[in-house]
Amino acid sequence: MPIYDAGGDGTWFTMPFALQSLEGAREQCARDDRALVAVVESVCRALQLAHERGYIHRDIKPSNILSIGERWVVSDWGLVRRPRGETTSASRTRIGQAYGTEGFAAPELSVDAHAAGTSADIYSIGQMIGWVITGELPLANVPRLPPSGPWRTIVRAATRFEPIDRPQSADGFVELMHGELAEPPPPDGISKAIQLLERAKAHGDSAARDELINLALREPSSYELYIDVLPKLSQADVAAAVSTNQVDVGQLVAAYRSHLEGDWGTRNFDWANDVIRFIFYFAATASAGAHWALLEASVEVLLKWDAAWDRWGAQRSIRPWLASLRGEAARIVAGALRQHPDAAAHFSEVADERGADPRIVAALKSTTGA
Repeated sequence: MPIYDAGGDGTWFTMPFALQSLEGAREQCARDDRALVAVVESVCRALQLAHERGYIHRDIKPSNILSIGERWVVSDWGLVRRPRGETTSASRTRIGQAYGTEGFAAPELSVDAHAAGTSADIYSIGQMIGWVITGELPLANVPRLPPSGPWRTIVRAATRFEPIDRPQSADGFVELMHGELAEPPPPDGISKAIQLLERAKAHGDSAARDELINLALREPSSYELYIDVLPKLSQADVAAAVSTNQVDVGQLVAAYRSHLEGDWGTRNFDWANDVIRFIFYFAATASAGAHWALLEASVEVLLKWDAAWDRWGAQRSIRPWLASLRGEAARIVAGALRQHPDAAAHFSEVADERGADPRIVAALKSTTGA
């Protein structure tokens, strides 16, 4: 609290007129975390200065926190405990005599108020915050905890019964407060991808699906994202993504080339089925929609993966598709089969199916020498 003027003999002094106490600002602070934080920061700055000089306020409560313009100040230091050795009257603070205001006063102020340390004022700040948020006056030695959220954690830390269990400085309390109120760090790529996948699958959230694909495009080297997360998307998801942006999904498929040699660790072989089937979704969607550039890119990657892993489960989905191809789609896929004979050999029986496109039949027979 600023002192504007004072008599030389100390019998008078003048201070600014306070606009209001915290009592009058409770509702605003209860609605707006920023307003409450500003009050607590101001109180703690004042107390930090006092505590560093050995002064303990011992009566922090809403009516003693005053607004003077843009600032909040701590007033009424009438119960202050002076630094050790500077007590004016040894009989003023007696053991067993309660000090402070009931509910806001720390438990130790009713036992030995002279021995109370900085954490006694921290306790009072905690009770004051609890009062702001709940609107209920605290009871003696009973923490006034908000019902939930970060403020509950903050108040609980400040109002521990044992002084040693509370923050030991006003600066430390401010640090704790900011830590609890801070926005959580953004999840890492895999955690975020899993969250987006869950939204896309459980709620049909197309925005989550698109955000997941964009995340994968930003992290093309993330093996776990491409192997464990993306293949959980459905064929309908792939079709929707292709209809939205063929260029991006083409880049997505191309990224799978670099993941053929990844560390598959303890995964069982089903994971390879999932990946191959997922790549197949792009090829099937591209052929159905006459997206020839995407078909060229996706069928090449598809056959590379099939040649490397030879998974029967995925092949059961691919065989009828090969037999159904016609026109330009059949021409493109036949050319890819000739370039990847190891994969083509896995589908040789399609050459015997009545109605299969002659170009597909010829490509498959060329790999077996038939």
